[in-house]
Amino acid sequence: MADLPACKYGKKCYRKSAAHFKKFSHLDDENSQDKGNTSVEPPAKKRRKDENQVETTSGHSKEETKPDKIPHEIIQEKFGINMPQDFYDLWELCKELNPQSPQDALKEFNLELVGPYDILSGKKFQATENSGSLSLHCRYFCDPPEFVTVLKGDNTVGLHIGYYCDNPEDKPVLVASNEAKTNYEFKVLGDNIFAGVSNSLKNISKQKGATEARKLKEKIERKANERKLHLEANPPSIKARNKKVVAKTFHKMGIVVPLDETGVGYRDLQISNAELKRMLTDIVNDNQREVFLDELQDIITRIQFANDECDYGMGLELGLDLFSFGHEIFNRKATMLLTLAYELLGKSAFGKVVERHLEQRDKNTLYINLTESV
Repeated sequence: MADLPACKYGKKCYRKSAAHFKKFSHLDDENSQDKGNTSVEPPAKKRRKDENQVETTSGHSKEETKPDKIPHEIIQEKFGINMPQDFYDLWELCKELNPQSPQDALKEFNLELVGPYDILSGKKFQATENSGSLSLHCRYFCDPPEFVTVLKGDNTVGLHIGYYCDNPEDKPVLVASNEAKTNYEFKVLGDNIFAGVSNSLKNISKQKGATEARKLKEKIERKANERKLHLEANPPSIKARNKKVVAKTFHKMGIVVPLDETGVGYRDLQISNAELKRMLTDIVNDNQREVFLDELQDIITRIQFANDECDYGMGLELGLDLFSFGHEIFNRKATMLLTLAYELLGKSAFGKVVERHLEQRDKNTLYINLTESV
């Protein structure tokens, strides 16, 4: 045992795996920590001491995250997303640009690191339930449950950038942006956050000056090259995913569901997006509302038959379209369709997010902020 390498947690090790205890010594934890390492990385890396805790406050009570948890685990627990390495790489770059306040490093270009980055910057949060307690933090009105905002832009248009996941347990498949005050459509910017920032700068630089934007783009390109990241908006990974998309949906990022060799898993709504939008608009405007509500109910009835035959993607598509359309008259139907679809698809975590979001979202509120007010 004495010849085994020391576990960095020593006697305080939280792991239960027998294989781990055979591989590492746990006799002493004082000399097993690299106190000089301050980088923020996923579990395989060392961690910053001041980023190990998240506190939430309600009245006089405080909830502290266990000190043996590293930022990657905290973010996954609180936000329900398995963040990729490029998320942490951008934080490291922003620490180089602004050591005192990394989250503000891109403010010159009207971009601010938010959402899960608030964990890394040490912000405190309002007390909520434990698991997934921050899944609504920085969630804008039309953000589907698969989307998590990490950058906030111009509030006059509600610009925000974030990651999109096809499955709760998997890492994100793309980065996209939306202008919440303009519409519910998202623009795909690439498959990593560096592509998201780089492609956003193409428009922002026109307002902030080409020189500073060029300098930042050069730094982004260097970091992306080091990590072998693509900066184009349509890299091979996006092209490969596009082949799996069964429906574009109103939000334009599309949905991917499991299909067997005969195509079972998704069934077409048999109505175009344009026709569906007109139907929903007529319902909202009370233009032959009962007639069009009957037509909508007919689609929902066909979805019930589709679910019986394992075509779960049909209900997911309509549910997301009703959610994106954003009128409260459709909230109940959207909740019913989405919670069931996500459960049938084995994505119940998304169902819980959308259910909580629909209970709280308000068109008069740009986004939900769960940080403590100063």
